[in-house]
Amino acid sequence: MRPNPSSPSSIVNRKTDAELGLVTQTRTYQLITPLFGGGVEAGRNDFDLPVNGKSIRGQLRFWWRAIRGYNQNIQHYLDADLGQIQNQTKRQVRERQITAMSEIDKLRWLEGLIWGMAAGDDRQPSKIQLHVEILQTGHEIDYNSNSNNVKYGAFPLQTAQHKTILEGVQFKLLLSCPQHYWTEVEAALWAWEHFGGIGARTRRGFGAVHCQEIDGIEQQQTQTQVRESMAKRLSELSQKTWCRDLPHLSAEPTRSVLTNQTWDAMLGKLKAFRQSRASGNPAGRSYWTEPDAVRALYKQGKWTSSEKHKHPSLWNDPQIIAFPRAAFGLPILFHFRTDNDNKGEPRDTSLQGYSHDRLASRLIFRPIRCKEGDKCVAIILDAPITPPRGLILKNAGGSPQVRHQVTSAEASRIEPLKTRTVDQGETDVLKAFLQSL
Repeated sequence: MRPNPSSPSSIVNRKTDAELGLVTQTRTYQLITPLFGGGVEAGRNDFDLPVNGKSIRGQLRFWWRAIRGYNQNIQHYLDADLGQIQNQTKRQVRERQITAMSEIDKLRWLEGLIWGMAAGDDRQPSKIQLHVEILQTGHEIDYNSNSNNVKYGAFPLQTAQHKTILEGVQFKLLLSCPQHYWTEVEAALWAWEHFGGIGARTRRGFGAVHCQEIDGIEQQQTQTQVRESMAKRLSELSQKTWCRDLPHLSAEPTRSVLTNQTWDAMLGKLKAFRQSRASGNPAGRSYWTEPDAVRALYKQGKWTSSEKHKHPSLWNDPQIIAFPRAAFGLPILFHFRTDNDNKGEPRDTSLQGYSHDRLASRLIFRPIRCKEGDKCVAIILDAPITPPRGLILKNAGGSPQVRHQVTSAEASRIEPLKTRTVDQGETDVLKAFLQSL
């Protein structure tokens, strides 16, 4: 006879999670910036289920790769896998298989082992179980009701049909995983909670998650504790090696900063840096090289000098044909005024990859909730600056290939990249932005 699951004997004999070798945890989260997307349909708010487990799992997989996807960690698990094989013949076969694997194959093996693999011969379920419980669905706010800085950060909404975002979203995340994978999961959670979020535009701080409680225990950190936690975690990545082109966190101190800036102010700083112009005039000459580089490369207009522009060019002696702002992500669209006062200006062009038009920004910033108030963290991921095969200026006379990198001497002539050394400039655009903070 089948036992009654609610009978006292069944309850006594039921194993606990600890006895099963499982870690279970409940974390309560609040979104401290507006949510842009995050539902089942990309880029659209879901007012019934604003946050779902699938999107969180995707975020955690990304941040796991960024903080734990280094070769030494992968090799540790490969060695453990090999050590479990007692049969000598099978062990030799497995050794040959591992030897034949590329770095990216090894990464995919470990990622699939922990987080699951949905396709291919190695299909397997995730060892990590996630369940989302919505506590507050939030409320809609209109895109146009935000500050100019926030609207700048959410510029894709300018042309969107539904210009609403959500505020006040709160949810619980119930998770369970085998004890021997908890180090991997906990590291991914830490990175996501400090640098990630939910929905679209998380690299500019939208949908930033704040962990309020873990198993009912309130979580509070001072600014000093956040800074020390970042320093400790990132220093552990020193001397680690990674798969080529895999975006990951860096141990280099100049690639991360915890500022006293608010998120709104940080977006304003980014806008001012990227759109830096002479005398701060919105219609004045850009301090960046790209506009005149586009003019020089645009063949249809037969216009390669500044003689038809009412403001003198900053880049004619000698001219710098470079696109350093590609470091902020691709594509970049260039639109020139073509009214009667600006005849001969180029038509719309696009800076993009030769084989891939898009490339996510390596710069990530978002607010962190501290006891002293919200502060803003910014990091630069170690990742390719350009897509494979470089950059092109699409629709500019044959879509020529162009460069993003500037020399130190060239950077010394570009106002946002200038340093205290007269004849040298900061050639890393994103580092220059962090230094400007």
